[in-house]
Amino acid sequence: MPTCVWPPTPWSEGYVNITLDPEQRAADLRARDADARADEIAARGDEISPAQRSRIKRAREALVEDGVSVETYRRIELDEALARLV
Repeated sequence: MPTCVWPPTPWSEGYVNITLDPEQRAADLRARDADARADEIAARGDEISPAQRSRIKRAREALVEDGVSVETYRRIELDEALARLV
């Protein structure tokens, strides 16, 4: 299977941190005087339960090799892709 290596960026990691640790992300933003954005994140902090966050964090850690997210994928034929849409 082909492998893609996606180096983490501040943007991609920021989105991950919003989802997996909204309290910390909001605190970081407040420290930078970005209170409006911090309030938005804090208001949605309970959308994902702590148990789900822990499960997602563990699964995400399994995708990291040498500090870089690694994903594998497989190619499928057009017919199979269309069949999956049904």
